[in-house]
Amino acid sequence: PNGRRVCVITACAGHEFSKWRHTIKEIEKYARAMGCAAVRLSGRKGWKILKSEGYREPWIMLEKGL
Repeated sequence: PNGRRVCVITACAGHEFSKWRHTIKEIEKYARAMGCAAVRLSGRKGWKILKSEGYREPWIMLEKGL
């Protein structure tokens, strides 16, 4: 509603992250080209590895199975 564009990564996973980590940079590059102000993802705690590259943790997401 405020006009801010955010690129949301909805599915990104795999083994040997070090071999495809560069893909995140490609997604960021694409998001910039599309006028996005941010890239957002949610997932397991292991994604905190990207905090060293400027990602922050503005909230947490919880889920309860029924």
